[in-house]
Parts: sequence; structure tokens; C-alpha cells
Amino acid sequence: MKQFKQANITIFIADTTVPEPTDPSDLKPNMPTPIDFTCSLVKNFSLIVGHQDIATEYTNYVQYYNNLVRDRIASLLPSQRPKVLLEWYQPYYTWVTPSVYQAGGVNIAENQTIYAPLLSAEFVAEQNPAVIIRMISSPTHSENDFVAARNEILGRTAIQSIDAVKNGKVYICDYAARGGIRCVVGYLYWAKWL
Repeated sequence: MKQFKQANITIFIADTTVPEPTDPSDLKPNMPTPIDFTCSLVKNFSLIVGHQDIATEYTNYVQYYNNLVRDRIASLLPSQRPKVLLEWYQPYYTWVTPSVYQAGGVNIAENQTIYAPLLSAEFVAEQNPAVIIRMISSPTHSENDFVAARNEILGRTAIQSIDAVKNGKVYICDYAARGGIRCVVGYLYWAKWL
């Protein structure tokens, strides 16, 4: 960064992290979604590199779906929202994100006090999630990677009795579908699954 400044090169920094869990009492139907964040970032980038017309076209396109999901889940009662185990990197490793709520579910880890807790199999079984969403990184986007991840979850002895496993509601999502300008794709998958 120092070298960029010395070369008189403008620096733009965007913070894409959410370092703290969202308190469940702060979850609101119209709170900003990853799509809102991405639209803001695209708008800012377009001010730097031009092509505001393309940024506006993108924003209008994805906000249509963002609002569609918001409208469809707006009237859900808490009892109508399925309990969700959201996993990443390894079994039972999760993170506390409002994205589950924004797609129509309740994150079973929402009351955890750290952003990315490692849950126990016993805790998951006790919570009895109706849906499991596992995030994976598949560089080739091979269907085999998704099938293997799903089969691994379905084969876990400790959670055979939970509703998600019994009813086959175990879904695998590629990180590429939940980040950046493609985030609308993953958002719609999550909303459909939930």
C-alpha cells in the first residue's frame, strides 16, 4: 500500500467481512442482504472505472430477485421458518450469519457468541435442523464433489435421527454461487431450499 501511495496510485478498500455474530433479536426482514452489499460495491466500482449503465442494469436485475425473496418470506411466522445447520470447511463448523434468516430459515447457531463456532454432533442432534446447507469449494464445479459432500453428511452416524437427514433435505452450495456478483444465485438456492 505504501508503494502504491508513493506511486500516486489511488487505493480503494472494501471491507467484505462481518466480524461479529448478529444478535437474533436484531434480525429484521428488511436488513441488508449480501445482494445489497454487492450492489453497493458494484456502484462504487462503476464510479471508479465507469460503466455506470452496466452497474445499474446489474443492480436492477439482482434487486428484483432480492425483493422477490423478501416479499415471499415477509409474512413467515417464526414457527414457519425451518431450523438450519449451515456448514463450511469441516463437519459441524458453522458461522453465524443473517443470510439464513434472510433466506427464510433459522440458524441453529444463531445464539452462539463467536462468529464461527465448531458445534458438536450432540448439539446438532438436539437442535434437530430441518435443513442442512453445506458450503464447498469445487474448483472444477464437478457434480461428483457435490454428491460426495452430500453423501458424507447423510452417512454421519451421530445425526441419522435429525429431520434434515431423515427427509433428505441436505443441500450443497458452491462458495462461488454465494459471493460477489453471483451472490444472487446462491441466495435464490437457499431461499428455495428453505
